[in-house]
This record gives sequence, structure tokens and C-alpha cells, in this order.
Amino acid sequence: MSNNNNNPFGSIPATSANTPAPVAPAPQEHPAQWGIAPYVPAPPVPSSVAPAPVAPAPPVPPSVAPARPSLFAGVPGAQPQERGAYFAPGVHRVILQRIKVIESNRNPGTHLFVIETQVHESSDPATAPGSNRSQVIKMAGHYWQADVQAFARAVLSAQGQDPGTLSAATLDQWVAGDGTAAAGTTLEVECWSTPTQKGGEFTMHAWRAPTTTPLVAPAPAVPGQF
Repeated sequence: MSNNNNNPFGSIPATSANTPAPVAPAPQEHPAQWGIAPYVPAPPVPSSVAPAPVAPAPPVPPSVAPARPSLFAGVPGAQPQERGAYFAPGVHRVILQRIKVIESNRNPGTHLFVIETQVHESSDPATAPGSNRSQVIKMAGHYWQADVQAFARAVLSAQGQDPGTLSAATLDQWVAGDGTAAAGTTLEVECWSTPTQKGGEFTMHAWRAPTTTPLVAPAPAVPGQF
């Protein structure tokens, strides 16, 4: 047998047995075969969560302004303003009613020595018996102490005491309480007007123990003299 082929087996005709069979695709394996849970997508996250409703804060009451004190708050306890009539020029026989020291309304901190009397007799026709007359001495300046001294000495003399015994304690006693320690003392006061440098008039007072002489008005003062 001739063989034209170097193949020792000769030519082997192609048969269907020599054709490779088609390979079937390997079966796909499920993850559960390895104990892996199947993937389950998470639920969608909401874009925003509405906050719980917040109750509105209670309204703030309007502030209450403190009550303004009444303009008349001081009226019930106010001290009545005492205005006495002053002595007119002339000679006056008077009965002492009260001696007191008060604070000036016009000049706080300045004290006034006030002599209150009731007229018994007067050389001035306009000063009727029974009327009240006063002298107010401002306790400031150079002359007030001399004015108070002259008055106090007249009171002691009218009471039958030695004017030389005058002391600060005596004056303190007279003005203490309601100021009536020396009340009832009869005095005489001679008054006259003198012009001031500002063109006004100032009433001068000269106190003394009472006399029995008729009351005669003093002569008018000469300008520039006391």
C-alpha cells in the first residue's frame, strides 16, 4: 500500500467523531451557594425629614412702667406756710407769744429767728390792738447776733431778771418745743424805717422792757443814719 503521506498512521479521514463537540456554558453559580445573602437595595432615604412642630412661645406681656408718684404726694404732710405781719414804724406795746427758729424757704440751710407777738397798744393807728406782729431776724451776716442779744436782754429785763445772765442755754430753752417758754412777757418795741443802699427800706427794731409813758411814734429817720 502506497502511502503518500509521511504520517505513519496514514491519512485519517475526517469523521464526525473527530469534530469537537460544542462546549456548553458553565452553569452560573448563585451567591447563595457560598452563604452570601443576596443583595437587597436599601430603601430610599427621604430627602428631608420635617421637624416636629414647635409650639409658639407665649406672648411677652408689655412691660409695665413704674407708677409715677403723684405731683401731690407731699401735700398731706406739708407744713403750713406761716406769714406774719411785720411791725410798722411806731412804738408798740406787745405781749410775747412765741420765739422759734425755722429754716428759710428761700435760702435752704439759712435759719431765721422769729419773734411772734400780739399787739396790746400802738402809736400807729393802723396797728390795732389784738393784731399779730412779728420780727424775723436772718441768722447770717454780721449783725444778727447783736439783734438777738438786744431782744433777749429786753425779755430778761421785762421778767425782772438781770440781762447780764443771758446765755446760749437761755435762748435754747426759749425756742425749744413750741417756743412758748417766754410767752406772756410784755415788751415794747420801737420801729422805724431806714433807706437801704439799693433804694429800698429796712425796718429797725429796738426792744425794751415796758414803760408807763405814752406811746409816741418816733420821728422819721434821716437818710443814711440809723
